[in-house]
Amino acid sequence: MSLRGEKNQLSVGFFRLFEIRDIFSKFYTGSFKGDFGAGLPNIYCSMAVTSFFIFYFFNRAVRKREKILTGLVVLFFILNFCINTLNVVWHGFNRPIGFPHRFSFLFVFFVIIKAAEAFEKYGETDRAKAVIFTGAVFILYSVYLIIRKNPNTDVSSVVISLFMLVLSLLFTVGKNGILTIPLIFAVTMDLCINAVLTLGSFDLTKMDEFQKAYRRTDELVSYLKNEDDGLYRTEKYFRRTHNDAFMHDYAGLSHFSSSEKMSTIRFMGRLGFRDNGNWAFYGEGNDSFIDSLFGVKYVLSQYGATGKPYEKIYGNEEGYSIFKNPYALPLLFTAGEQAEDIVYEDFDDPFLLQQTIADAVTGDKNGIFKRIPAEKTYEDDKTCVFKLKTVQDGIVDAYFTAPRMQENVHIYLNGADYGQYFYTYRWNVLDLGEFEAGTELEISFASPDGDSIEVDEGYIYNEDFDALKKFYKKVTSKESELKKISSSRYTGRAVLKEKEEFVFSVPYDEGWRAYVDGKRTKTGRTAGNLLGVRAGEGEHSVEFKYVSPGQTAGNAVSLIAVLFILIPIVRKHSIGAV
Repeated sequence: MSLRGEKNQLSVGFFRLFEIRDIFSKFYTGSFKGDFGAGLPNIYCSMAVTSFFIFYFFNRAVRKREKILTGLVVLFFILNFCINTLNVVWHGFNRPIGFPHRFSFLFVFFVIIKAAEAFEKYGETDRAKAVIFTGAVFILYSVYLIIRKNPNTDVSSVVISLFMLVLSLLFTVGKNGILTIPLIFAVTMDLCINAVLTLGSFDLTKMDEFQKAYRRTDELVSYLKNEDDGLYRTEKYFRRTHNDAFMHDYAGLSHFSSSEKMSTIRFMGRLGFRDNGNWAFYGEGNDSFIDSLFGVKYVLSQYGATGKPYEKIYGNEEGYSIFKNPYALPLLFTAGEQAEDIVYEDFDDPFLLQQTIADAVTGDKNGIFKRIPAEKTYEDDKTCVFKLKTVQDGIVDAYFTAPRMQENVHIYLNGADYGQYFYTYRWNVLDLGEFEAGTELEISFASPDGDSIEVDEGYIYNEDFDALKKFYKKVTSKESELKKISSSRYTGRAVLKEKEEFVFSVPYDEGWRAYVDGKRTKTGRTAGNLLGVRAGEGEHSVEFKYVSPGQTAGNAVSLIAVLFILIPIVRKHSIGAV
C-alpha cells in the first residue's frame, strides 16, 4: 500500500535476472561487493550455518518428506530471486532502487532455522557422508567460480571461506559430538570478518568528519529550538544527506524515501527544486516566494548573506548563520477554490507555476515575478548562450531545461564559472545575484572538456520583494492558526470567505483525514499538489489526522496471524488438562 504511486510504471517483464548457478557464490564470506540496483541476493549467513544446512539433508532423524519440502522451498526462493516477474511481486511490482531482492532475509531466516534443526539433531547425522559431500561441493564450486572469474567471489574470498569451513567442520566431528564453545567462536569470527569486508565496500565518512558536520548543524538547530518553539519549517543551503531534517529533528522540505510518492517529487521539481526522479531537495534554495508558500521561517546558511529580504539573527565562529524570513506563511492558510484547478504537470516554467499559485491563493494578480526576455544562441554544439538586459532593480532568478541530465556542463555568468548544472545534485532554480535595471548579462553553458551540450529553454525572472510583501499581508490578514498535537495529528482554525478552502501545506496524500467542526470532510489536491479541504463561509475548526493506507487491513492480517499462533497453544494446554 505504501508503494502505490511511488513509480510511474510496472516492471513485470518475464526474464531472467541472473544465472541460477551463480547464486551460491553469495554464501561465501566477503561475497558482498557493494551490490546496488542489480546483482545477486544477499544470502550470506556464515560457513557454519551453510554447513549445518547441508547436514540437514544427511540427518536420519528428519523425515524424507520434510527434506523434499525443504528443497522445494529453497527452489521456490531461488526462482523468485531469478525470475523478474516473480521477484517484483515482493517489491510492490517495481524493481527496487538500491539493494536488490529485499526479501532475501526470509530465505536466510529459513536456512538458519533448518541449520538449527540439524544442529539440535546432530547425533543422528551421517557425519562422514555429510562432511565429504560438503567439502567436495565447496571445492568443485570454488574452482568453477575462479575459472569463471565470478565478480562476487574472488580467490581471497574462497581462501577465507575455506578456512572458516574447515574450522567449523573440525568442531563438529569430535567423538563426543559438537564442540559448542569453539564453534560459537568460529561463527563469530566468520561473521566479524564478513562484516569488515562488507563495510569495506562502502565509501564511508570518517567519524571525525561526521561529528564535525553534525555539531555544526546541531548548534544552529538547537539555537532555533530555544528561541522559537512554534510550528514552522527550516531549511539550509548546505547538506550532508537529503534526510538531514530527520537527523537533526527539524521540519524541512528535503526528503528521500523509497516509498515517496512520485506526485510529490514531480510537484517539487516543477516548482524549481532539484528532481532527479527518486528525490527532490532544497539544495541551494529556491526563490523567496517558495519559502513564503511553504512556511520556511528560518534558513541556515554557510554564507554571510542570502540575497533575500531576510534578517540575520545568529552567526557562529565558523561563519554559519541563521536568517529569519519575515514572509513565511503559517502551515495552514486559506485560498480561493480556483487553486484546485491548477495542474502542475502543465507547467515547464517554475516561476509561472509559482505565480499561478500565488494568484489562486489571493484571488487576484500579485505580480511577484517579471520575466526578463533573453536571446538564445548556439555556438556550434559546444556552447549555449543567453543574452539579456534586466528590466528592474533586484534579484535575478533563473531555471533552465534540457532533454537529459549532463554531468559535465558548467554555467557561466559574464564569463565567471558558477559550477555544474544539469547534473545529479544541481538542476534547480538559481539565484544569479542582485543587479540594477538595464544591466546586460550573458549566461552561457559549456563543458570544460569540450563535450557537446543540449539546452532547451531558459526561464529568467526578477522577483519583486514588494509584491511578495503585499502577497504575504493579503494571506495573513485572514486569521488562521495550526497546532501540532503529534507528527500525524494537527488542529487549527480559520475564517473562510465565500468560495474559499483550507490549505495545509503538506503534499496531498490519501492517508490524511480532515474533520471540519468535528465532521469528517473530504480532502483534495489544491495549489498544485497540496492538501485542501472545502468548508462553508465563516469561522471553522479543522483537524488533520494521518492514518496509513492499509492500516486497517494490516491490523486484521496481524490479528489473524496471532490467532493461528494461539490456537495450537490453547489446544495443547486443553489436551494436557484433560
